[in-house]
Amino acid sequence: MLVRKFAVELGPREISCVMMSPGWVKTDMGRPEAPLEPEESIAGMLREFEVAPSGAFAGWDGVGKAW
Repeated sequence: MLVRKFAVELGPREISCVMMSPGWVKTDMGRPEAPLEPEESIAGMLREFEVAPSGAFAGWDGVGKAW
């Protein structure tokens, strides 16, 4: 909800706010059996930051997430 509130408050200043899910990533926290390499997750998130509307909850893979 904080991201949505920021999106409304900062929109007039042309500042976008997006909540992003990185997916299950092979990291110390994500464990070796996770399907995503960190580089793949990061590349996907960078793509999504370009197109996701402000206030959205987006996934690294372009799939929107339900609030």
